[in-house]
Amino acid sequence: MELIKALCKVKLSLNQESVANVCEELADVEVMLNQMKLIFPGATCELKRKVEKLEVKLITKKCNLCGENPVSSMLKINEKLIGVCEKCCKKEVDKEQRKYKKTEVKQDGH
Repeated sequence: MELIKALCKVKLSLNQESVANVCEELADVEVMLNQMKLIFPGATCELKRKVEKLEVKLITKKCNLCGENPVSSMLKINEKLIGVCEKCCKKEVDKEQRKYKKTEVKQDGH
């Protein structure tokens, strides 16, 4: 429940404090998972199988913007988190930087 709350806070306000809180809660979950693996040793095999399956999905997933290249990063665009390739990621970051610079110039009055 704590991790879910922390993730909701990040969604509402992405800042250093909210991200640090998610990291702290992830560490707590990791500790609990390790304890559960000791209690239920058979779960480790199932976990490994599912992680491998997920890795294959991620490797074969195509960029949500161009649809050509494999996903290498996740970006928040229009309040939605999407998978993008390296090329599209660079384009989007450059676009955001230009937008930020324009806003900065307008505020200075130039």
